[in-house]
Amino acid sequence: MTQEEKMATPQQIKAIYTLLNKAGLMDRKNEIVCDMSEGRSMHCCDLTCEEASSLIGSLQDTIDLYEPQQAVQTDPKTSRLEMYNRIYGAARQCGFIYGDTEEDRLINLYLIEKFCLERGTVKKRLKDMTGPELKRTCRQFQAIVNRKNKTRKQ
Repeated sequence: MTQEEKMATPQQIKAIYTLLNKAGLMDRKNEIVCDMSEGRSMHCCDLTCEEASSLIGSLQDTIDLYEPQQAVQTDPKTSRLEMYNRIYGAARQCGFIYGDTEEDRLINLYLIEKFCLERGTVKKRLKDMTGPELKRTCRQFQAIVNRKNKTRKQ
């Protein structure tokens, strides 16, 4: 990290704690912050301004996705919520996510968002994707499931 990189502001740190509490992920804070800082630190105050902004966005998107009344937007062929559920189901089938508790679901949504941003075909958060982009992402997860099933049979 260079000295030119600004550290997270007190407002950003407060927002991170608020969102972690709202999402029920406070006990995973160190793990999430360590992941966001690429292993550099487990403390929010050590995040750069950019890392803090990214974490706030991911947490807010995770919370938004978890609240169905905000996620439901009708698409002529398939609703966004249905596409989210297909992506979530495919991620579960391939072993990318697991668990049945509410906390597990929030963590899983965070993992899916992170995957989409880093390795997804669209490189966007799920809520920012258009209908066709959601379908591409769904196909990507389904391809992972198919590949995993094919290797199991061999």
